[in-house]
Amino acid sequence: MIFLKNRYFLNLFFSFLIAKVISCILIIKFLSIYDSRLFVFTDLIEYNEAVKGFILTPNFLYAYFIRFLGYDNSNLLSPLSIFVSFLFSLLLFIPWVFLGSKILNKKSSFFYSIFIGLHPYLALYSLKIDSTSFSIIPVAFFVINQFFPKYKLEIISLWTSIISSFFRSQTIILAWIQALNFLPKYKYNFSKKNIGLFFALALLVLCSLSQYDYGSNILTENFGCYSFLNIKNFFIDINVNKYLSHFLSFLTTPIVHIFLLFGAREAIGVYCLNLPKEIATNSFINISSTIIFFFFHFSLFIKMIVWILTKNHKRFFGLLIPFALLIPNLYGAAHMRYILFLIPYLMFWLFEIKEENLDLISKNY
Repeated sequence: MIFLKNRYFLNLFFSFLIAKVISCILIIKFLSIYDSRLFVFTDLIEYNEAVKGFILTPNFLYAYFIRFLGYDNSNLLSPLSIFVSFLFSLLLFIPWVFLGSKILNKKSSFFYSIFIGLHPYLALYSLKIDSTSFSIIPVAFFVINQFFPKYKLEIISLWTSIISSFFRSQTIILAWIQALNFLPKYKYNFSKKNIGLFFALALLVLCSLSQYDYGSNILTENFGCYSFLNIKNFFIDINVNKYLSHFLSFLTTPIVHIFLLFGAREAIGVYCLNLPKEIATNSFINISSTIIFFFFHFSLFIKMIVWILTKNHKRFFGLLIPFALLIPNLYGAAHMRYILFLIPYLMFWLFEIKEENLDLISKNY
């Protein structure tokens, strides 16, 4: 945690903090003009009513965490709940601000810190404690390790992903990729490292088994307006053959869901693009913001892929691994909340990432 004493890092973090405060104030003040509900959190009811101590509960430790805090829909908008949520979100973004200070030049890292603070969707979800937030740190540690393997964060990153999987089951995919990466290097002898790795794998297996039904439901529930089944029915309604409709919907659904993941608020995933007036009072803002978000996030994703291909370095191809967490959403539920943990990652590609910065950090540490 030496970097917390670094004046340069602290300046970046305070820039991020100020930008985040401004963005949150704007959301609290003006969001109700667009959505009269300000923000809702229907999943809290499920988590608070789940059987206590039952490990098969979706996102088991998250359910315990919000019960411990006494966090529910009755106090969601209380000043204390908003403050705790905001403070929690600040801690989650420390690794991203740190990474920005290392892979970007001083001017770019300053603007990066401001932009991730100002991003409206990140600001909105910093006002509530959502299970998706628990994927932010594991992805950050994984990316830091990919950029700077000399930090030797592999074990810490693996443990972070496994523990986070009990809070957010989506992270299980990243944890398994990391765990399987250890197997070729594994030496069968009695050591502290191997004992730790054994317990890590045992916990990962336990988490995977306990969340299997929940994960299966996400893939098969045909959630929302643009589900696989609804897209299939659309083709049938325009007189396309039943079997051809199934094939076309199999191809089309991931494309539609990519659009939803990179640009659509959750309500669009549920109610379709033309939202009811009580959810989106201004149709133009709703549609235009969705398109803008999509082009903004997706263009950064394309820019990231181009950067990786041009560098042609084996280690950098691993930077795409966190996007594997979105695979279930290509046919399951899909909206922008599912890429919440990837947004600060994508925003690095607003700037130029210089390879000499990576070499520099390797020499210093």
